[in-house]
Amino acid sequence: MSALAALLGLIAGTALVLAVWAVRGTDAAPAPREVDPYAPVRARRVDKLALRAPLALVGAVAVWLATGWPIGALLAGFGGFMVPSLGAGKAARNYAMARMEAVAVWAEMLRDVLASGGGLEQSIIVTGRVAPPAIAADIDRLVARVHRGDDLVDGLLYLAGDLDNEMADQVVAGLVMAARRSPDHLSDLLSALAEVTRDKIAMHRRVETARVSVRSSVRLITILTVVFSGGLLALNPDYIDAYRSVGGQVVLSVVVGLFAGAHVWVNHATGERAGQRVLAGVDPAAAAATSMGWEA
Repeated sequence: MSALAALLGLIAGTALVLAVWAVRGTDAAPAPREVDPYAPVRARRVDKLALRAPLALVGAVAVWLATGWPIGALLAGFGGFMVPSLGAGKAARNYAMARMEAVAVWAEMLRDVLASGGGLEQSIIVTGRVAPPAIAADIDRLVARVHRGDDLVDGLLYLAGDLDNEMADQVVAGLVMAARRSPDHLSDLLSALAEVTRDKIAMHRRVETARVSVRSSVRLITILTVVFSGGLLALNPDYIDAYRSVGGQVVLSVVVGLFAGAHVWVNHATGERAGQRVLAGVDPAAAAATSMGWEA
C-alpha cells in the first residue's frame, strides 16, 4: 500500500510539473530584447547525466514496483532519461535568434565606425569593446587574433565558424572581400545585410508563433495520456491485466513506440531548419594563404 501511495504521489507531482510546463509553453515567442542569450548554457546544465540518470532510475523502479512489467519499466526509464530535453528546444531556438540579431547589431556597429573614417581592423577592435553579449566571446577571439597580428581573413573565417549561422557567413564574406580588396561600399553592404537579417528574424518569429499552438497541443495530449494511464494503473489495475502477459508486453511496446514516433515526427515537422552556410567547410589557413598571394 505504501508503494502504491508513493507511486500516486510521484504521478501527481509529475503531472503538476508537466501542467505548469505546458502552460508556460503556450506563451508566444519572446520579443528579441527578452531573449536570454545564455539560455542554452543553462539548458546544457539541466541536460547533464547527473540529472538524467536519477530520473530514469526513479521512473523505471516506480513502474516496476507498480506493475512488474519489464517493458514498462524499460520505457519509463527511457522516458525519465529524456525528460530534461523537453524544454531544451525553446531555449536553443531563442539562443539562435539572439545570436542572429546580435550579428545584425554588430554589422551596424561596424558600418558606423567605418563611416566615421576607421579602417577595417580598427573598426573590429573598437566594436569588440561593445559587442552584443550573445556574440561578445566570439568577437573577443577575433580581436585577440587581430592584436596578435594574425591574418585578418584567417580570423574572419574562424569567426564565421564560431558564429555558425548563414547570416553571419554573409557578413563575414563581405568583410573578407573588403579585407582582400578595399572597403569601398562596405558600409552600404553591411546596412543591407543587417536589414536582411532583421527581416529573417521577424519571419522566424512569425513562424515560431504559429508553431507554438501545435507544440502546446502535443504537450496537453501527452499530459492527459500519462495521467489517464496512471489513474488506470492505480484505480483499476484489473483493466490492464492483459498487458502482464508476454504478448501484452509486446503490444505495449508497439503502442508506446507509435506514440513516441508521433512525437518525433511532430518535433521534426515543427522544428527549426538550419540555413545553408556559404562558408561552411572553408579552411581558414588555406583562405589566408590565398589572400596573401592575392595581395602579393
